[in-house]
This record gives sequence, structure tokens and C-alpha cells, in this order.
Amino acid sequence: GKSPLWHKNYQLKYPVPEAGVPFDEDELLAKYSAFLEKHVDEIGVMLFEPQWGSSQTGLVWPKDLLKKYISMAKDKGIKILCDEIMCGLGRHGHGTLFLSEAWDLDPDCVTFGKAIG
Repeated sequence: GKSPLWHKNYQLKYPVPEAGVPFDEDELLAKYSAFLEKHVDEIGVMLFEPQWGSSQTGLVWPKDLLKKYISMAKDKGIKILCDEIMCGLGRHGHGTLFLSEAWDLDPDCVTFGKAIG
């Protein structure tokens, strides 16, 4: 049959912290590392949303954890896309255009849009 990699909706969900719930960073990083090892040959790009949710309940990633996730993915040669539709163009309040810039995430690509319409 046809490989699922060619399906337009094929996505792999990586382990993330649950919003508002305490987590063990070392345990989460170990799970993420195992995820990368298992799926590195299947991943074309990793998408991270530095701030996720809706405009009423926008939550941000733990900054240092997100930096570690991105660094680990880049070490495997994976390209990084930061989705800043919600928080880009200064909507995050950190004095830069993008949250990925304020946090020095160094993504390969950034998406934005809401504030330009």
C-alpha cells in the first residue's frame, strides 16, 4: 500500500506538558528523546506553537523546555517551524516582533498572520 508519509494529514504527536499541570522535566525530555529516536526518519518538520490556546486562554510553553525541545530536534537535522499566528507581531508582550525571537529559539521558519489583516 501507499506509505502514510504521503497522506496529506499524516502527523506525529510528540509528548508535551499538560497545561496547568506540574510535570517532571527530566521525564518529559526522556520521552521526547525516545520519540525523536523512533521517528527521526519520518519527520520533515517540527511545528511548535510557543503560545497555544485561544485568545481567552492563551498559554505559553515553559521557555527553557521549549528551547531544549528545539535544540534536540535540530541536533537530529529536523527543521523547526514556529507557529506565531496567535502571538506574533508583538502580541506576546516581550518587546520583539516574535516570541521565538524574544526567547532566542532560532526557528527555520515562522508563521504569522492575525495582526496583519
